[in-house]
Amino acid sequence: MAGVVAIAIFVLIMMGIEIKEVKTIKLKARTNYIKIIMAIIISIAVVLIFRTGHSERDAEVMIIAVIVLFYGLVPEGIGATGVVKVGTLNGKFNRYQKIELEAAGLSNQYTRIHFYLRKNNSTALVVDAAVTAVADYLNKLRC
Repeated sequence: MAGVVAIAIFVLIMMGIEIKEVKTIKLKARTNYIKIIMAIIISIAVVLIFRTGHSERDAEVMIIAVIVLFYGLVPEGIGATGVVKVGTLNGKFNRYQKIELEAAGLSNQYTRIHFYLRKNNSTALVVDAAVTAVADYLNKLRC
């Protein structure tokens, strides 16, 4: 049971760090409802499928379900110092070799931002703003 408590504490610390970073978001990414629905479905399925009746094992399953649910529900975006995305430990702008902006949506009302860490390794966000507004914001931050 000590292992489960240690894992739970680690997960809570990870979630606390992510929530702290989320509060720094200045330009929020679009909400991906499919990701949210899938996270909820997968979390429920994990609990229902892997529940055993053994309290220690059930606690581990619940921790996994909470991680999946947290990943699906936490907002993403661009903060004052970098990219805020679950799983991105260091999203500082100076870490990326190149940042590309691409118009998205039917009438180009969204902007897809690609952050290239190195060749064939990138992360992307879609924000609710026009390309010019995003470019102005990133220039203001001196990216």
